[in-house]
Amino acid sequence: MNGEQMQETLVRTEARAKSNSHRIERLEAQTAALQRIAAAVEVLACEQKNMTEELTAVGKKVNALERLPMRRAEAFIGYFMTAIASLLAGVLLSFFGV
Repeated sequence: MNGEQMQETLVRTEARAKSNSHRIERLEAQTAALQRIAAAVEVLACEQKNMTEELTAVGKKVNALERLPMRRAEAFIGYFMTAIASLLAGVLLSFFGV
């Protein structure tokens, strides 16, 4: 290899090294951006989990509130039936003279 060929090889190697350096810098920037995105996704997933838990708790409370009128109606019907049964028992007892 003569001096001219060595110089050409050296120039090409330096050009390739410079190109590779630029590519590495871009990759480093992209890697940093991906790390930021991954951290943001992790935070979002945690927030979504918390929101889901809160939504589940709210759903349970809403279901309990929706059942409340039904419980009151059932209690009223029970009291009404007890009153009717007591009335009938009283009428029957008075009819038989007890």
